[in-house]
Amino acid sequence: MKSQKSLQPSADFIERNKTHFPDWNGVVEQIETAIAGCRAKTREAYVAKWNEMPPDNKLPFDRAAFLAVFGESTQKAHRLHGHGITLQVGGRKFEYDCFDTEFRSYGHRDFILRYNPSDMDRILAVENTGTAHEPAEGGKRFMLERKYVQPMALRDRKEGDSEELQRVFNNNRKLVELFTEMRTHSRETVQEFFTGTW
Repeated sequence: MKSQKSLQPSADFIERNKTHFPDWNGVVEQIETAIAGCRAKTREAYVAKWNEMPPDNKLPFDRAAFLAVFGESTQKAHRLHGHGITLQVGGRKFEYDCFDTEFRSYGHRDFILRYNPSDMDRILAVENTGTAHEPAEGGKRFMLERKYVQPMALRDRKEGDSEELQRVFNNNRKLVELFTEMRTHSRETVQEFFTGTW
């Protein structure tokens, strides 16, 4: 596409104003401000229409679905370790684990984490079906809870600490039973193979 020279900005103009052009963050801020302004104009009408809608037409949106759609993504894969999964956001480290016994059977997989920066108590872990350099979200998802920090001294315990500790003990007991059952089944399968009874 050709344009007239008189319509092009001069080198002097560009040099004088080069510090006034926004950088990436400045452009993002301008766009966010414009979107917020548009939403502010239509918010009252939206809320009024929402309140007029019959309750039967309002579908629940659980935490996992919310994080899957609106949650921020780490855009990199995180590995499951013995202590759970560690997420670092804004220079702060958060540790998460899951009380679903199936979660521990995915120890060989990496996860993409989705979170809400204003509520870091529960996050969504999505199985990574891609590579470490090019992650891709798979179909298996788990809700992870932020690890409860127990006080070191018994006298520092407060209400709810014992219940959380018992929850961890119960989950660990279930995991031991599950893995014992899996190893027993594996042993029986190998034994059948060598004795020829299969």
